[in-house]
Amino acid sequence: MSLKITAKILLTLTSIEIITLFSGLTFMARTQNIYASTPISTESVNAATNIFQQGQAKAEQQDYRGAIADFTQAIQLNPNEADFYYQRGLILARLEDQEGAIKDFDDAILRNPSHSWAYFHRAGISFDLGFNSRAILDLRTARLLFDKQENQEGYKKANSLIQHFGGSLEQQTNNEF
Repeated sequence: MSLKITAKILLTLTSIEIITLFSGLTFMARTQNIYASTPISTESVNAATNIFQQGQAKAEQQDYRGAIADFTQAIQLNPNEADFYYQRGLILARLEDQEGAIKDFDDAILRNPSHSWAYFHRAGISFDLGFNSRAILDLRTARLLFDKQENQEGYKKANSLIQHFGGSLEQQTNNEF
């Protein structure tokens, strides 16, 4: 067997192992209820919601640092709300803090495993960082969730990216060997 074929087989097996491991961990997290919500008073929930809305207004005015501060304060008051992490992740991604954005998307997904847009945006950053297998897996998960949620716009976007990047990755792999 030639060195090229051996290397290609090893690369394929490694990719399969990574995807299998990640899928298994994600499934375990969902089924084992690894995340347990923290009891929060009604006053804290209401205060967090108000601060979050202020942060959204700041984000619309492109006051991204102010928005992050408000989203962080809202998270401190109500750490159970997935959208608080998701919105902060979007702003961090806009400010090119990719690690911070991925962490926030992870936290949003942990709190709400059906948060299709968190998977979708985490995939975009994963592509930027070269984590192509993870990105494709996230896009497939987002596409599945969009379909279940009857979100045709999201489904079309995720499906289009899977087709585009999936084909590009296949071509890239063939060209490398």
